[in-house]
Amino acid sequence: MVVCDATCLERNLNLVLQTMEISSRVLVCVNLLDEAKRKNITINLKKLSQKLGVPVVGTVARSKKSLEHFLEELDALTESTTPFTPYEVKYSPVIEAAIAMAEPAVAREVEGRINSRWLTLKLLEGDPSLLKELTDYLEEDILENSQVAHSLEDSKAYLEENGLYGEQLKDRVVAAW
Repeated sequence: MVVCDATCLERNLNLVLQTMEISSRVLVCVNLLDEAKRKNITINLKKLSQKLGVPVVGTVARSKKSLEHFLEELDALTESTTPFTPYEVKYSPVIEAAIAMAEPAVAREVEGRINSRWLTLKLLEGDPSLLKELTDYLEEDILENSQVAHSLEDSKAYLEENGLYGEQLKDRVVAAW
């Protein structure tokens, strides 16, 4: 579940898209609809849900009625076996190619325990705190797998050949959201 502020929804959509990269089972809660209305901001929740490919519910946190609807949607999401097809962020062709080079090895290693596309991208970014958390979560260091390590090295070399180093890669990823 991702709670967004209706008065600055655009800024909050980055978090929504990041979350949807990790899991397809996301409920977007657009809160403060009363404040948005006071500021003449109108949000078409149905259209937003269609574009994102996940359920979107509007709330006014002070109103128990809207919270009841939110809880009903959350129950429906957690009990549903229907697969969702959330919006998938498309990166530049260079980044997409780098992901495609390494993802098969990552997917074999994590065996569905975590979204392999998202994880591959994060491994290419090389965030040390994520690597520690990942090792704790998976109870193994994924980078000790030689196929994963080699595929990531090849992907990073490809990115560098195309002018994408560390922070530049992170900037391009964020810009795509």
